[in-house]
Amino acid sequence: MNDFLQIIAHLMVIGGLPLALWLYLQEQRRARHARAYGAWHTIDEQYPRFLELCLAHPELDILDAPIAGAGETSPDQLRQERILFRLLLGLFQRAYVMYHDQTTDVDERQWSEWVARMREYGARENFRLAWLELGPGFDADFAGFMDELLAPEVHLRCPISFPIS
Repeated sequence: MNDFLQIIAHLMVIGGLPLALWLYLQEQRRARHARAYGAWHTIDEQYPRFLELCLAHPELDILDAPIAGAGETSPDQLRQERILFRLLLGLFQRAYVMYHDQTTDVDERQWSEWVARMREYGARENFRLAWLELGPGFDADFAGFMDELLAPEVHLRCPISFPIS
């Protein structure tokens, strides 16, 4: 009987170790998924807030599609646009850090959506001008990415600043 109990104990150890390893790996995968979802949720939650600011300030030309026939922009409006574009660029930088070098299909899809948004804004002259002024304040890798993304649209060696009153 003693031999039988020893055999059972050995089988439990031999079977329990792979089971414990499998459970550990499953928990690690769940934790990675939860972190990725949390990051996605945080970034994706901020963009609608930016859009709410666009809606609250229709006089500013800050939405992804430029206002056709927009009149002269006052120095105060330029300053407000710059502030809002700084918020948007902060979101773009977060998306860059989270997604630009990821390999999962979900992350690649998220990244391609953010790049599409960046390109939409990059086609706008006031956004490009804001980038020229604000870009050096961002992470060097992100700044290099944005410079490359905007390169067909912008002459990056031309320093331009917003008039602020």
